[in-house]
Parts: sequence; structure tokens; C-alpha cells
Amino acid sequence: MHCMKLLSATTVVLLVLVVALGLVLPARGAASTVAVEPQTVNVTVGSNFSIDISIRNVGSMLRFHFKITWDPNLVQYASRTLLLQPGWSVETETVDGLGGTYVLQATGGMFSGDASWVTLTFHCVGGGSSPIGISSYPDSFWENPSVLTPFAVVLGGTCDQHPVVPVGGVMLSVNRLAVMAPYLALVGLVAAVAVVIVEPWKKHEN
Repeated sequence: MHCMKLLSATTVVLLVLVVALGLVLPARGAASTVAVEPQTVNVTVGSNFSIDISIRNVGSMLRFHFKITWDPNLVQYASRTLLLQPGWSVETETVDGLGGTYVLQATGGMFSGDASWVTLTFHCVGGGSSPIGISSYPDSFWENPSVLTPFAVVLGGTCDQHPVVPVGGVMLSVNRLAVMAPYLALVGLVAAVAVVIVEPWKKHEN
């Protein structure tokens, strides 16, 4: 009986501790994300388009470092516009147009919230679908409040390129002789009818 009472008391104490820990430990919010915005871009070959690289749902960020990738056979890098927050500066920035990569690392004071950090502009050179990928580096982190945590979720995008359609429809190769054939047949028919009509008149005159 004594053992049963001791076991019951221990169980109650453990339950109280579990509840207390649940009240004390902060709840984890949604994961921070680095994302292409918009995630899907539809453009025609020969035109330019822009995407923003944004970081969302940040607790308190100290640094970010990511690499953007694309298919250089379908998409060519044109330019970039930095959108750094006040107090932030670039540590590393490289562009490899032939390899299809863009790397940006920046640091600054504590940042919290949502923001776009760079706008990339590209030129469409071919039809198809080019995935736009993002990979974060281990030294990308935010502090909440003192434990460094890497970005948990990385979202890429897609650029769908469509061929240019001429005004009035699609251009097709045409055989000129095939197009003229009905007109040539009509001319032949008119000539034949004219002969049939003229012949009786000639006989009548004779």
C-alpha cells in the first residue's frame, strides 16, 4: 500500500512538471523562409522579367547568405537591384552568368519581420521551363534570443517561357504553287467557257 501511494505521488509530481514546462517554454512559430516571389513567372521569349528574393517570418536575423540558380540556356542574367535594410551591407556578391548562379551575403543589425532583399532581372532566350532554385549557407541565421538557428525552409520558383506568336496567328511555311492552283484553275475554266461561246458566233458569221 505504501508503494502504491508513493507511485501515485510521483506520477502527480511528474504531471505537474510537464504542465509547468509547457507553460514556460515558448511555442515555436512558423519557420523562416527564403523565397522567390512570385514563385511562377510566365513570359515570352525575347522579353525581360524580374523576381524578388525575400526572407519571411524572421525573429531577429543577423546575417543571410544564399545562392540563386537558373538554367543559363533559357534565362540570362541582366541586372540586380539591392533592397538592403538600413544598417545592412554586402559582405559577398558574385554573379556567374555562364554558370547560372548569383550569390549574396549581407550582414547588419538585428532584423525582424518580412522583407525583400534583392530584385533580379533576367532575359528570356529560349522556350521551356527554367527552375529558379535557392540554397542557403550554414552561416545564414537569426537569433531568438541567443540560440543561432539556420534557415529551415527554402522555396524556389519556376520561369515558364513561351515562344512569340505573331499578330494575326501562327506563321506557317506555304507552297506558293499550292496557293495559286485554285486561281490558275479558275483562269483555265474562264478560257474554256470563252472558247465555247465564241465558236458558235464564228460559225454563224460564216
